Amino acid sequence: MSIVFAVLVVTLVGSITNYEKAKKFHELNDLQSEGTKYQVIRGGSSSEMKADELLVGDLVNLVVGDIVPADMFLVSSNGIKIDESALTGESIPVDKAPGQKVYSGTINQNGFLKCRALKVGEDTIYSKKVTADDKVEEKWTTTGTKEVKIILALFFMVALLLVPGAAVAKDMTY
Repeated sequence: MSIVFAVLVVTLVGSITNYEKAKKFHELNDLQSEGTKYQVIRGGSSSEMKADELLVGDLVNLVVGDIVPADMFLVSSNGIKIDESALTGESIPVDKAPGQKVYSGTINQNGFLKCRALKVGEDTIYSKKVTADDKVEEKWTTTGTKEVKIILALFFMVALLLVPGAAVAKDMTY
């Protein structure tokens, strides 16, 4: 009986953890695509654009707090730190310098940076990670749901067999 309960608890905790993780990724993705505009230099002229309007080769200026809108090559900066927790889970920001890459979904913690877009939209590492996480969670949730139903069915079958037996045993007197 305690084994069934432990399995149910572990399954429930795993489901909640995966749900919270997916929710965080989707919130970050929604926040990025809702309308944040970035200062972009394309073909020599500067304009403001949303992340989904970026093209490979665009130069993008990012300030403190900006979510990096694409996988980019860092052209210039003034000693920045990037929060990569959305990709790596690591909570400590990473120092970045010109010549390094910054990735979509990460956050500029301090300073100014100018970057050249290398991958945009669904081609970014962040987008691929979210898509892969969604597929794994969908498969896991489907599998987990089946397992929970089987476990619950077994639990109730055992309970139905034990309860009448306990009632009969209680009525027996010696």
